[in-house]
Order: sequence, then C-alpha cells, then structure tokens
Amino acid sequence: MPALYDTVILKSSKNCKATLEMLRKRRHICGYIRKLAVRPNYYLAWPRPDEELNEAWVVDMIDEISKDLKTMHTFDWDGLELPKDSLWTTLRRKYVSPPCSTRARTSSSSVCQLSTAEERILQCRNAATRSSQCPI
Repeated sequence: MPALYDTVILKSSKNCKATLEMLRKRRHICGYIRKLAVRPNYYLAWPRPDEELNEAWVVDMIDEISKDLKTMHTFDWDGLELPKDSLWTTLRRKYVSPPCSTRARTSSSSVCQLSTAEERILQCRNAATRSSQCPI
C-alpha cells in the first residue's frame, strides 16, 4: 500500500474533492504520500471539461490533513488562482527540515518555485500582475 500513495496527482476538481475527503477520513494514508500535486479547476481535465471547485475549500482541506502528511517532500499547486497564503505558511512550518519543495502554477502560466513561502508568493503575485512571468 505505501507505494500506491507515494505520488498522488489530483488531475481534476472531481478527483480533488473525492480524494481530499477520503484522506480526511483515512488520515493514516496521508503518511504514505511523498509527492502531492493538486489541480482544481484544471483546464486539461479528462475525459470531459472540469467542474468548478472552490479552491479555498481545497486549501482548507490540505491545511486540515497537513499534520498527517509526515513524509511529503514535494507539493504542486495548479489551480486557476494562487492559493491563500495560509497554505504556504502551513507547509513551511510543517516542513522546515527537510524543506518541502513547493511549486504553484495558475491558468495564466505563472510558475514559482517557492522556498521562503511568503516572500516568493508575493513576488509571484506582483510579477503575475505585470506580466505572465514569475521569478524563479
């Protein structure tokens, strides 16, 4: 079972909702997740267009299960908007040693590799408003 949950990629709103609700109920599974990629409202959802999902709800769910993500070292966000700053703060507090590799991408193709969360998220937001490029 641990290998099954090593890398979890949630490629649609429907998948995000179902999987995050399952992880909230079965927290022991969170301990096996090393890489988590979350793609609510994903423009490449398959086999049909994605249904709308409140991305703040997704952030709240990740915040809620974060204490059980004991082996996670990589987190990717690919939503329509950058998530609330609280998510980066939670991940940064939880994964100070070793640092959690985090990356955010939005539908405008802004990408940030986040190391010191608050500074990088602000740089990304500022850059995204001026152009679609984000400092790396």
